[in-house]
Amino acid sequence: MLRTIVIRAMAVAAAGMLLAAPAATATTAHARSGDHLNGALVKFHTTDNDKDGDSHVTVFVKERDGTIAARIDNDFGRFPDNSDNGPFNLDVIDPASRDDFAGGEVIVRMDPKGHDTWEFTMYVELQFDNGRKKNVQSENLRLTQDGRQQSFPIP
Repeated sequence: MLRTIVIRAMAVAAAGMLLAAPAATATTAHARSGDHLNGALVKFHTTDNDKDGDSHVTVFVKERDGTIAARIDNDFGRFPDNSDNGPFNLDVIDPASRDDFAGGEVIVRMDPKGHDTWEFTMYVELQFDNGRKKNVQSENLRLTQDGRQQSFPIP
């Protein structure tokens, strides 16, 4: 009799685990449904102070929790005064949902070889798998060998 009770208890527990597993899977699948990042690009408009050809630029797009969703880094060559450069495709690292970006930030960093001052406007386009886009722009950015990084929020 005791053995029957133990076997039934084990069967009930096992059935409960089997029933719980699909619910957890469904919750995870539901959390990942909707529009998710599948591309990102950045464009620069250099204003009155060019970027030297050997100054290395890194751009990060971060979700509100600080996770890096997309990034690019490259020297890109010289960006002359009053020029448009890009678009450049960022590598998508985390295909986060559109909602994960509200309260996030875009970070741009320049690592020059020697002295460089670069003044520019930056435009970032986040592209989602359902065709929607989110655009972020920041004007009057200035990076130098002494002030290498700036960030601006994603609304």
